[in-house]
Parts: sequence; structure tokens; C-alpha cells
Amino acid sequence: MASPRFRAIAGLVAAAVVLGVFTLSPVSAHFTQNTKHLGNHAWKQVIKKKADKRYLRKTKVVVVEDSITATSNKQTDALCPGGWQALGGGINFQSTDPAAEVTWNEPLIDGDNLNAAGEGTHPAADGWRVRVDNDSGVTYTYAVGVICARA
Repeated sequence: MASPRFRAIAGLVAAAVVLGVFTLSPVSAHFTQNTKHLGNHAWKQVIKKKADKRYLRKTKVVVVEDSITATSNKQTDALCPGGWQALGGGINFQSTDPAAEVTWNEPLIDGDNLNAAGEGTHPAADGWRVRVDNDSGVTYTYAVGVICARA
């Protein structure tokens, strides 16, 4: 009859062999036809559904083209469609004339600019607003864009 000490050592060796086989062989080798569906089920039914809700899927870009005449100021908004929220935006305006400049370039919150919204908690931005001041004698064209994601 084996001593308790021998049984304990034999048990540890057997556990180490089993653990070694599982860790040294590829994970996929442990899945049989009877167990592979469990991994697919977990991915399709649980993990993927939760992941899709947490990460951006597709974005929509809205671009508004506009122009500003000589010696004038103009504000232009690019708005996200209903059910979408603004992630970012900007303006494509090219001028080397210091008399023509972009003075606002910011998100729209509750249909107004950041100063009107103030600090604190607000709903998601719903568009992008820019203002161009043109004190030159030339008319310029520009484009305002907003990147939107489903709300």
C-alpha cells in the first residue's frame, strides 16, 4: 500500500502532466465538434452584440460649401441628421490674406456655440459651426464639415 506522501507526490505529478499538455498544445486542439459551437455561440450571441454597442461602427460626414463676400462676416453650420451626434468637424478655408480669417470653429451644442452652452453637462453636439470674417476686398469660398455617429 502506497504511503500518503507517495500518493500526494503522484497526484501533483499527474496534475502537472495534464496541465502541461493543455498549456503546450494549441487551444483549438481542445475543442471538438461537440464543443466548438459553444465558442461560436458565445461570440455571436453575447460578446459581439455588446461590442457593437460600445464601439463606433460607421460615421457620416456632412459638408456644407459656402462663400463669403468682400468686407463681410459669415457664420455657417453643418448639422448632423436626426438621430446622429457630432464627433468633430472643421473648416477648409485657404487664404493668405490676414484680413480674411476664421474666428469660430466649434461644435454646436443645443443649436448654439460653446460660449452659450457654458461648462457643465449637456446633450451631445449636433453639428459644427464656423464664422469667417472677411475684411479684404476679395470673395472667398470655403467648406464646413462635421463627422457624425449614431446617437
